Amino acid sequence: MAYQTVRGGQLILADIGKPPAPVTVSSTAVGLQLVQQALEMEKTVNAALLQLHSIGDSASDAHFLDFIEGECLDAQASCLKRLSDLASQLAQCGQGLGEFAFDRELLHDQSDC
Repeated sequence: MAYQTVRGGQLILADIGKPPAPVTVSSTAVGLQLVQQALEMEKTVNAALLQLHSIGDSASDAHFLDFIEGECLDAQASCLKRLSDLASQLAQCGQGLGEFAFDRELLHDQSDC
């Protein structure tokens, strides 16, 4: 919002729809399915950011491209990597005690994503 007003644009807030309905999770592997759903939602956000980047590129707006790359795409890429790693680790540790230990380790993680 701050970037848009700095560039002289008008701020029009629209209604944001809720995310897609959660997947039906079975009693087993709940954590893995939820991490995979979060990963899919982050991929959707990343695709929208890449679409914005291509719009800025077609308009030859170097300032906008720098903003998208510096403020959004780098953080999005690291978040996608982190969620992908979490999904892989969770799939490998298995259910029961492995999932419990994974959850405890994740609780003490200081990551932003």
